[in-house]
Amino acid sequence: MSGNRIASRYARALYRLSDNNVQSARQMVATLNGIVELFKIKESERILRSPVMPADLKQSLFDAAISKAGANTDLKQFCAAIIAAGRVTLFPQVVEIYQELLDAAEGKAKAVVTSAVSLGAAEVNEIKAALASALKKTVEIEQVVNPALLGGFVVRIGNMLLDYSVRTKLDALAQNAVH
Repeated sequence: MSGNRIASRYARALYRLSDNNVQSARQMVATLNGIVELFKIKESERILRSPVMPADLKQSLFDAAISKAGANTDLKQFCAAIIAAGRVTLFPQVVEIYQELLDAAEGKAKAVVTSAVSLGAAEVNEIKAALASALKKTVEIEQVVNPALLGGFVVRIGNMLLDYSVRTKLDALAQNAVH
């Protein structure tokens, strides 16, 4: 949890670097995603996540990714600050939270809809429309299938959870029957 809080602070600071300019922030996302790719390469990930690897080696990896992406000076200094603080492992999380901040500024929300079976396009559109109406935002939906739900669906948007699954209803009935 504390890692999430720290990553959130870094993400908000990075968003302020873009002067709350959505256009500037969108350009920065591409650069940040390029840097996050370092964490997907096995050799570089080992170096970046290791607490015993020297900071200058980690800085060299970041510098290579930053120069390849053509990042601005503010972003270079931001990355150097994360490395100096020993928070390199939080970088992918910082980028994810930064993206969420940007989406919120643009009036967008991402919802993960988990259901027992794959939903049809009409059902997804119906859920999307209902969420968009309730949240007053443009909603993007990611579908996940979990047969353990038995039926119904669960929607997660950020830290909000809407549980309309049969599994939860059965658990509630069982809980009430015991009491």
